[in-house]
Amino acid sequence: MVPAASGVPSIYLKLLDILSPTKLSFFLFLFGFVGYFSLAILPGYLSLAPAVILGWICANAFFNILGTILMRIGTSTNFTKESQIGALGQLTLSIDDGGLGEVMLTSKGSRYSGPARPYLKGQSIKKLAQVIVVDIKDGIFIVEPFEEEEMESPFNLTVSKEEEKPEPR
Repeated sequence: MVPAASGVPSIYLKLLDILSPTKLSFFLFLFGFVGYFSLAILPGYLSLAPAVILGWICANAFFNILGTILMRIGTSTNFTKESQIGALGQLTLSIDDGGLGEVMLTSKGSRYSGPARPYLKGQSIKKLAQVIVVDIKDGIFIVEPFEEEEMESPFNLTVSKEEEKPEPR
């Protein structure tokens, strides 16, 4: 018996997997279902073998398919700090005179908070200010204040007054 990572011998983990209530109840359902129909074809105890074998095969096939589907639809909310460069966040603790504060970032539906320092030396940023992460050094987010009017639009949305009125024909 080789112990598993948890320290429990692997034979016990295998038995727990086989004897789980969900698997047992599904096997018993299939065993009864196949046994009922095999009684119409085979006499007495001869219907027991197909019921056990087909019940076990179908139950295992079902749980293997279910496991494959669940593994494929799962997504990870893990992210690295480096992937947060360029992300918008909000200060939860103000930064005074170039000191440390705390920034709250949201990524993939999860919130992450970490230490923050201003990009410019001696800069102060108020609590609840919107910031953008520009770098990460020694596990500390380097941030700059973010104001929406600084952001350049990729589309020219301004319309001059001359363009508003079409010329008469």
